[in-house]
Amino acid sequence: MKKVSTILISVTFLFFAAASLYASGDAGGSSSPIMDFFFKVINFVALIAILYYFAKKPIALGLKNSAQATKKSLDDVRAAKEQAEKELDTFRQKMESMKQEAQAMVEEAKKEAEKEKERIIEEGKQLAESLKKQVQVAIEQEYRKAELDLKKWTAGETVKMAETLVKEKADDTHHKAYVKNFLDKLN
Repeated sequence: MKKVSTILISVTFLFFAAASLYASGDAGGSSSPIMDFFFKVINFVALIAILYYFAKKPIALGLKNSAQATKKSLDDVRAAKEQAEKELDTFRQKMESMKQEAQAMVEEAKKEAEKEKERIIEEGKQLAESLKKQVQVAIEQEYRKAELDLKKWTAGETVKMAETLVKEKADDTHHKAYVKNFLDKLN
């Protein structure tokens, strides 16, 4: 097979070489324009055939490699896009999760603040009640003290008044009668 293709290529090459020499014209100038056109077309076809035969594989390989590289680039871009979309979805999920966590934390903080408020109010009530009791006890103590002081003062004043009355109304005869009466009671 290889020998046939080599012979075919050689014959074709010689034919085209002859055709190109003929197309270049002879020195006498007796060439016809139709023949010139015919040989030029043959030369063009031969050139295309030779290029096709020898350049077919490298061009096909180059196109194939280019197509594969382009396909690989597109695949890489698609994979990168899919990866970016996955990461974006993951990020969105994390953001949503963080929003929910933040809302939960705010709700928890509100609940804790409400509990703390209630605790402080309860402590304030207890403190107020305790202070009220302490004030009540202090008032009662001051009242008793004032009552005792008043009794002492009243007793002292009564004694002073009694002494004054006794001194005014008592003379020696009354005095002797009081002493006698007192001594009688003692016996």
